[in-house]
Amino acid sequence: MGERQLALLRELAAKTSDARTFDQACTSSIQCLQTNLYDLPFAMIYLLDSDQQQIVLAGTSGIDRSHAAVPETVDLHSDSAWSLAEVLKTHKAILISDLGFYDSLPTGAWDRSPHQAIVVPIAPHGGTGKAGVLVIGLNPFRLLNDEYQGFIDLVAAQITSSVATATAYEEERHRAEALAELDRAKTTFFSNVSHEFCTPFS
Repeated sequence: MGERQLALLRELAAKTSDARTFDQACTSSIQCLQTNLYDLPFAMIYLLDSDQQQIVLAGTSGIDRSHAAVPETVDLHSDSAWSLAEVLKTHKAILISDLGFYDSLPTGAWDRSPHQAIVVPIAPHGGTGKAGVLVIGLNPFRLLNDEYQGFIDLVAAQITSSVATATAYEEERHRAEALAELDRAKTTFFSNVSHEFCTPFS
């Protein structure tokens, strides 16, 4: 079990380090989570869209995004069965101890669906990352002890880091594009001014 968890953490670190957009970071993270359906039978990543005041699905592992348990968006000022808005507001993980409100949840690598899930915040690391939430269905044959919780915290921390790094790249690219556009506008302006001075009045 320890080797399996370490393998996932190594893969997360390796596969997400080159992400240049938060979409790429989330996609790579989800692909990594799918390699360990024993400890993470299913998972969902949600990111906050501050402009729209919504929490938006960024990807799923082990569960189809068309499943009834997977809302595409959740209003920031309402709540869902997964307590997404509450976790974003409090920045604290929530254990959902009874998943009986959903039928036919995926089983992951097991022959039984998870009966518990944990919802973990993705913090806006370093002031650049996007805030979000990671929903994880728990191994139905294992207690959520300190070791299991520590593993989940490390998974969430790696996803947080990759989203923050990718967002920083996006912001830097937007700044570079804005500066380039400003340079083009200045060049055009001075070119027009120069042309007017050089053109005789009729």
